[in-house]
Amino acid sequence: MNDIRELIELLKRDWEKPRITFEMTGDHPPFTSECYFPEEIAWVPDGYPVVVPPDLHYFWRSTSTAKLFFCRNYGQWGLEILDPVAALNVTRKEQADLVYTRYVSTDLIIGNFLGDSDRLVVDCSPENFGKIIVSTGIGKRKDWFRVADSFKDFFNRYVAAEGSKYWEDELIPGVGER
Repeated sequence: MNDIRELIELLKRDWEKPRITFEMTGDHPPFTSECYFPEEIAWVPDGYPVVVPPDLHYFWRSTSTAKLFFCRNYGQWGLEILDPVAALNVTRKEQADLVYTRYVSTDLIIGNFLGDSDRLVVDCSPENFGKIIVSTGIGKRKDWFRVADSFKDFFNRYVAAEGSKYWEDELIPGVGER
């Protein structure tokens, strides 16, 4: 398993410019994807109100945000990992939605999958601290996927899959209600 910083450097080197991910049929141009990391220095605010796993904290200190394997042509592919402030804002907004929310107080939304309503969530509860979940929009919590035991594990697997949702083929939904 690679270190988070090594993966970031690999993605900056190999995916900074668009690469063909797969060929489409007909008159469509090839489907390309790329990765984007900002140049500014990352930070996690002092007094951050959520205790986050060390590997996520390390990612945020290495690069505050990222767009992974996104497609500029269609906008229907990829993952945006949110910076710490955006993660907190999105989480609070979703938890306040009394009609549709399935998020609990110990969830922290750390990413948005582009082109659909899936979200990347880190479980900050004491019993499941650091586990990574993919919420399926307005689907029931019991239908969500637990995709990794840590952010580092998720990041490694997602990079190895070149942005494909590896869990859709290999996992059965079932985070379950809490």
